[in-house]
Amino acid sequence: MALGAFTSIYLTKLGIPPLLAMQLAGVLVSLAGLNFGLPSLRLKELYLLITTLGAQFFFDWLLRTERMVWFSGGAYAVYAPPLSLGPLDLSSGYPLYAAAITITILHLVALANLGRSYIGRAFKAIRDRDVAAEIIGVNVFKYKLLAFLASAYLAAVGGALWAFAVRSVSVESFTFLTSLEV
Repeated sequence: MALGAFTSIYLTKLGIPPLLAMQLAGVLVSLAGLNFGLPSLRLKELYLLITTLGAQFFFDWLLRTERMVWFSGGAYAVYAPPLSLGPLDLSSGYPLYAAAITITILHLVALANLGRSYIGRAFKAIRDRDVAAEIIGVNVFKYKLLAFLASAYLAAVGGALWAFAVRSVSVESFTFLTSLEV
């Protein structure tokens, strides 16, 4: 969520419209998530949980370092521009709520369609029994990696949407307890 929030704000400062910046932030954060997804997907259960918690602490440390102040603001908050769609101001009240609901529904529809596809069936087979899925020809590593990328994308878009809703974020906004709450 933190990387999605900061990346989307940074992209808007480069001149990219906020709604497009949210989606691009999701893609970029998914690629950053590969650094933890590739080595950790061979792990199961508690060990996978520990590596993803390690990613939380690593990114928390990274965003606080001197080298990342230009991106995360360091100890200071980074302010998001108002959420807009062309001339429409979506930054507060009902327009913000409508934008958030629309973005959520669009992603839920995409996930529902993904669940009905071959990829979704592979996800379900791996969820039920990964050894049996591998025996019937499902590339378990590939589909676990796709699930990891999809979850990183959705978390990043959620963080970006949250950043535009509250209009300012800091590294302190994304603590370990926030991860547990989400």
